[in-house]
Amino acid sequence: MGCVIALGCLLGSGLCRLSVKASDSQDNNNKIKSMQTIIFLIQGGSDEPYEVNFNFDGQNMSASCTCQAGQNGQVCKHRLEILNGVSSKVISNNKTDTKQVADLLKGTPIENKLTQLKEAEKELEAVKKKVDSTKKEVAKIMRGL
Repeated sequence: MGCVIALGCLLGSGLCRLSVKASDSQDNNNKIKSMQTIIFLIQGGSDEPYEVNFNFDGQNMSASCTCQAGQNGQVCKHRLEILNGVSSKVISNNKTDTKQVADLLKGTPIENKLTQLKEAEKELEAVKKKVDSTKKEVAKIMRGL
């Protein structure tokens, strides 16, 4: 039984990055599990930055955000930006950890769903363009052109 804990804090901000590797936590196959938590401060639309947490247990990843959408259980742009490797709005001193989150994402159910989301967003954009084009054609016909 043992536990190694690494804690790094950004002074004055209350932001901490916590990594825990617990050697006494085992799954059904007697494989050692490790829990890792990475916390970012993201400057969003409000004065106070949002806190975005990513938790990884060796197989699955969970994420939370203190923004309104995150608090309501919805997907928020803050988590999606980090999952997509975007660190431009990270104001905590761990911008480079966005790459680590992307690496931890590999092979999780979230990775598959993010791929599906990107494909759906591309399809949506194509449909929006078609709608805009069709509206312009309708407007031309209505003007008698």
